[in-house]
Amino acid sequence: MDSEQPVYDLAPFTDRLDRELERPAATTRLLAAFALLALALGAHPRQLRALVLGQGFRLTLWGVGAGVVAAVGCTQLMASLLYGVEARDPAVFAGVAGGAVCSLVACWVPALRASRVMPSICLNSDQARRGAVGLPPSRETS
Repeated sequence: MDSEQPVYDLAPFTDRLDRELERPAATTRLLAAFALLALALGAHPRQLRALVLGQGFRLTLWGVGAGVVAAVGCTQLMASLLYGVEARDPAVFAGVAGGAVCSLVACWVPALRASRVMPSICLNSDQARRGAVGLPPSRETS
């Protein structure tokens, strides 16, 4: 490394990790909020889990499909860059399948948690939290 080069965007690893995980966490909270809304409107917990899992599975399939198509399409280019591994190594594609399973588990856990919560308790705690942090009450309560 050249000691004369300036260092930019220096930050602790935990801050960088928090920034990277902020968007997926917000998406999960948003899905959980919609799930609670569906549950409050009379959806059965099984329907709720199917809704959240279906959305997560759809995103996973699109991502894995696009990645596999791109990987297979670029095998000639990648073959000259790889050392000790073949471009169409089955272990790599098995790893992709394992990643897809992890993605489904990551969708299942919030769906299961959201389906086990009573909507009235969540709505009441949301209204109490709004008052505790100084937010204006929602329109339904005023």
